[in-house]
Amino acid sequence: MKKYSLIVAFFASIASSSLSLRAQEAKVIVTIPFEFVVGTQTLPSGTYTVSRTSVVASSPLLIFNREHGAFLPPTAFDGVGSGVSVGFDQVGEEHVMSQIKTPEGIYTIDNHREIEKLIKLAQSKDHNPTTGMAAAGSQ
Repeated sequence: MKKYSLIVAFFASIASSSLSLRAQEAKVIVTIPFEFVVGTQTLPSGTYTVSRTSVVASSPLLIFNREHGAFLPPTAFDGVGSGVSVGFDQVGEEHVMSQIKTPEGIYTIDNHREIEKLIKLAQSKDHNPTTGMAAAGSQ
């Protein structure tokens, strides 16, 4: 019985090692040269690690660096990929993450809510006559 337990433990450790290696392979490093919106957060420019939350290819993603991070539930996954890149939709001066391309495939990020908010914000600023004006004061 003891021998059987050792064999099971051995194969379990091999399986967990291979899962760990697969998870590490799923990590990619991206450098984003501008502030960007991802999910409900605005992150500063910088170098970020993108990784899956599990070994399942269509699992949610994490984008993070030492100071910032966000959780990304992709709306679509296309298992055909090569290279690494990040796609953005631009609304005015804002960049909203829309896609992450990894060697494992292409993840499409649902960003329609953030884009709608930015469009509404831009429209409200366009209709506000005091937007962008500096306040004058006296002593």
